[in-house]
Amino acid sequence: MSAPQRRWLAAYLFCAAAAALPFLATYRLPSADLPQHAAQIALWKWFGERCYNFSAIYEINWFTPYLVGYCIARLFAFVLTANAALKLTMYVAALALVMTMRLLTERAGIDAWLALIGFPLAFGFSFYWGFVNFLIAVPLGIYIVILQFRQEDAPALGRAVLIACAGLLLMTSHALAVAVFIGMAAAVALAYARSVRSAILGLIPLAIPAPPLFLWFMWMRAQQPRAQQPLQWQVGPARLITFFRDVLAAAPDPKAVAVVVVIIGVIALSGVRPARDWRRYLPVAGAAAAYLLLPANFFGQILLHQRFAMAVIPLALLALDPAPPIVPRHTARGLVVIVVVAWMLVLTARFHQFHSDAEGFDRVVDVMPANERVLLLNLMSASDSVPGVPFLHFAGYYQERKGGINGWSFSNNFPSLIRYKRDASVPRIAPIVTYDPRFFDWNRDAHYDQIIVRSPVDIAPLVFAGHQGQMRLSANSGMWWLFTEQPRVNPCAPLENVDAQSRRPLIDW
Repeated sequence: MSAPQRRWLAAYLFCAAAAALPFLATYRLPSADLPQHAAQIALWKWFGERCYNFSAIYEINWFTPYLVGYCIARLFAFVLTANAALKLTMYVAALALVMTMRLLTERAGIDAWLALIGFPLAFGFSFYWGFVNFLIAVPLGIYIVILQFRQEDAPALGRAVLIACAGLLLMTSHALAVAVFIGMAAAVALAYARSVRSAILGLIPLAIPAPPLFLWFMWMRAQQPRAQQPLQWQVGPARLITFFRDVLAAAPDPKAVAVVVVIIGVIALSGVRPARDWRRYLPVAGAAAAYLLLPANFFGQILLHQRFAMAVIPLALLALDPAPPIVPRHTARGLVVIVVVAWMLVLTARFHQFHSDAEGFDRVVDVMPANERVLLLNLMSASDSVPGVPFLHFAGYYQERKGGINGWSFSNNFPSLIRYKRDASVPRIAPIVTYDPRFFDWNRDAHYDQIIVRSPVDIAPLVFAGHQGQMRLSANSGMWWLFTEQPRVNPCAPLENVDAQSRRPLIDW
């Protein structure tokens, strides 16, 4: 290993250590969907547990393009809790993003230290929404694009097979990601094609994932009412503005926008200029088009275009050529590391503050019996410490620890790995009820053993108007209020034995 490579590796390890700090400063991550994913991993992990009888309620849906992220987390869950396994999976995704960005800088011939900006980019819109499978898919998608460029340089059968295999792996990581990233690679193949024959040969490896993906799409379209929902575009110039927010946040955050501007400035200072080869612009154009033009709602799924904000800056590196640096090389590299570490310290402070609020939920769960039917009514799903709505699905963490039934569960969704059986008799509610307690109706929605309310004050008189005598306040911790209809003892042992001491962050002050 040469001296420059050793220095880059040292910087990578240093920034990787800094990127671990936010994960270590809180027990629960501020990621909206993560509690539902934790429930999925826990249900999978304990699927055969007789006391809970999960197999009578749920089925394992192997015919889904969202397997890879879950499989990685499940491997970690053999020795870790579901919560810790998902945190480690998201950290691995951050490490992988930077490594694939290093390959992009090598292809462009620009300073490899620019790849380190991938660490902040891993904590953007998709992170705060807890899109675990998408976070895993992005580095893999970038790698396929890199492989396609290498294939155009020197066609090889072995690399074509690798592209096809990587495409199949991406297809089982995330359906939307495979469509967009394979589309980018296909555009590269067509741009380099010298004839119709070479174009066809270049596209064959990329087309391998298309048949199973199309089969899944058509099957779900025919079987699932939600997949038949009308397409909604909501495309407009506002996306040009929200892009700078979505790169590092999931809600208005002036500090995050400022850091995005600083990152762009650091890239410019490092010594780059627009590439002369127009074909190297195709991947970033594809990512930008995905962000600007994807519909707001498609196939029953929402929050689609925002996910690709994290891919625009990495792929933009491919569209750059080296140029004399504006500042000395060591200064530009130092600025990269400073930006990475400074933002990680900001996130560490924010996440630790978030932990104090999130811990209140687990303290409530501590006193709850196992295997209960639980409903969360969220008056305040946002947090004062982090952007987004991190408490939106927090009831999933009850399932992670103690099983039972969650009033609104991802098991309702057709792409999920662990789904309700068609004949499963479980209480379910419309999502709007758990998002907004004003829609709670006693006669329709009160079929639960435990109801958790998140509110700064006790709003039981409003939520349970006329039925307060049937609900008993069992516990309160911070903004979390637990109401029980009738206390009972459940013989099932908790799935995960965690107490306040084990939930204490490794970085605590």
